[in-house]
Amino acid sequence: QWDELMRYGTTSAGQGICPPAWHVPSEGEWQALLGAVVSWATPPDGVAGAYLKDLNLPGGFHSVQGGLLYLDHHWSFNSGDFTGSMYWTSTASGTERAGARGVNAINFSTSRYSGSRANAFSSRCVKD
Repeated sequence: QWDELMRYGTTSAGQGICPPAWHVPSEGEWQALLGAVVSWATPPDGVAGAYLKDLNLPGGFHSVQGGLLYLDHHWSFNSGDFTGSMYWTSTASGTERAGARGVNAINFSTSRYSGSRANAFSSRCVKD
């Protein structure tokens, strides 16, 4: 859940649970990642998901669609043709929501989502 990920802080690009010298990426850093992965597309959001889940491309991201837990009680997108993953950003959206990015098995896009902080989504750390 987002509050645990961020160790109950709200600083965008804060360390959260990441190791020293690393941090949870902000919404802006996610957008920069997408732009770097798909520099030829503007905006990159519509096609970058295909590259983020391609295990044969260099870059080290390699999204695995493992599903997500909504509001700490409902697993979704964890099997079959519609598997997907959501990744938290460190960017808060008010007091009860935060920004996330979604990648799924059948679509090339990377959706932007403002999710309840009670959702259990995946996270990535970025080196400072």
